[in-house]
Amino acid sequence: MSTRLRQSLHRPDDAGFTLVEVLIALGILMVVSLSILPLMITTVRAGEQAKASTQAKNLLQERVELMRNLPFHVPYSTGAQYVDLLDVYFHDVSSPSVNTKCNSAAYSSATKTYTCTLTTLLNFAGFSETIASQFLDKDRLVVSPPTGYNSQSAAGIDFPPAQLLGVTVTVSYQLYGKSKTFTSSTQIGNAAATPPQTVAKLRVSAVSVDSTVDDDSPPTLAHLDASLVSADAGVSTGATARGSATGAYASLSNCATTTNQAAGYVDAPPDQPTFVTTTGSASAGAPCASGVTCFGPTSVSNVTGSAAGGAPQVGTAGAPLSATIVRGGASSDRGFWFSNVPPGVVQTKLVRLGVQDALAPPTLAA
Repeated sequence: MSTRLRQSLHRPDDAGFTLVEVLIALGILMVVSLSILPLMITTVRAGEQAKASTQAKNLLQERVELMRNLPFHVPYSTGAQYVDLLDVYFHDVSSPSVNTKCNSAAYSSATKTYTCTLTTLLNFAGFSETIASQFLDKDRLVVSPPTGYNSQSAAGIDFPPAQLLGVTVTVSYQLYGKSKTFTSSTQIGNAAATPPQTVAKLRVSAVSVDSTVDDDSPPTLAHLDASLVSADAGVSTGATARGSATGAYASLSNCATTTNQAAGYVDAPPDQPTFVTTTGSASAGAPCASGVTCFGPTSVSNVTGSAAGGAPQVGTAGAPLSATIVRGGASSDRGFWFSNVPPGVVQTKLVRLGVQDALAPPTLAA
């Protein structure tokens, strides 16, 4: 083999790495990797902490929104199927509290605070929530719930002592052996309920008369309603029932208004059958609203209402609301009459209603 060929087969640039060179390269790589490893671990942990922090903040916001989406209070007498804010977050004044909506719950009489703790949050293992609630008055001062308060009672002790709830939500979790918490406070008021999904209304007036009394500018207007009955019933997040009955009501636009008529009113829930009933001839300084529109004794009865089992009801089929002008008493204090001419002038225009001079009242019920 020629000398030139031997030299081409053993050029220095074709030589491989020696074992020493490989070991040195691996050592350098290990030193660089070890110096970067803490930075990589810190970056991974920072990402996990940021993720957990975001989840905790989202859970806080979600809990507040869930609370605001609930009606503030639906009376328990309307039916157990209706769940309101207090059913979950101010259940009762017991400690511990039997609240199936919470993993644990208790009331503190010292701070007047109801605490609901949730430890099993869907899709968020390792997170827990604590919701502390207090009743507040208009000045944001803490209000004590009534003795025996229980949102699950139909005996009338489920009504809140205030229309504002102060809430503090705390989300806790553990990460890398350290506990972390996020807290947010807010106030939730008893906002107006949504419009009822179903509404029924009743308005009845046996007699309704309006007329001008004089030619003044503006003229004096006379008004008389006799035997008034009204009822409203609605169903939305809860059932409501409202009824009223008035024996008679008379007024003049110059502010002379008759009084002492029988009247009854009920607003349910809960059942409130108590009402004021009065009888006697109406007057407002001058007999019979300035002697223009008058009525005698009146009465009302069966002014009752309920909203139980989710069904509103005003009165009953056997005892409906009733408003009456009583056919009895002294002849000068009986029935009703209406005038649109000055007192002392014999009326001829409204004879079909049996109207006559107010100074000579009828002897029979009109």
